[in-house]
Amino acid sequence: MVVHADSSLRIAIEEDLCVLRWIDTPEVSSFEAITTVTHMATPQSPLTILSVADSPGKMLRLDKLHLAAAVRMSEALEPSTRAVAHVILMDGFVGSTARMFVATLMHLRRSRHPSKVFGTRAEGQAWLAPFVSTPALASRMDVLFESLRS
Repeated sequence: MVVHADSSLRIAIEEDLCVLRWIDTPEVSSFEAITTVTHMATPQSPLTILSVADSPGKMLRLDKLHLAAAVRMSEALEPSTRAVAHVILMDGFVGSTARMFVATLMHLRRSRHPSKVFGTRAEGQAWLAPFVSTPALASRMDVLFESLRS
């Protein structure tokens, strides 16, 4: 079920699975929206999160305000997160650089839950599937992502 949609981010949540589709450079309010909707949607159960940067040809530009908002969001979600797969759908040098940057931030952050960066949705979904509460729900990741396309 789609629980949030704006010009840069769409969010779907079903049971303990949260799918994020980033379609443009995030607004500071996007990070705040993630914190709000995930806490309201599943206050009792840890979430598995599939976060997909799906903006081919665009270079995401984040300033200090964006990074501070991302850190606040990450800290707020830490106690209620089971695992996160970050998928960055960008090709070539730009994509490699973006994935390396996110992986470095995750390493420095040292969260208590497993996190990993991927270049394809299939890889991210396969890695995340064992963390989702049921195999049936894990098999719905594609359906949830597709619900965020429009």
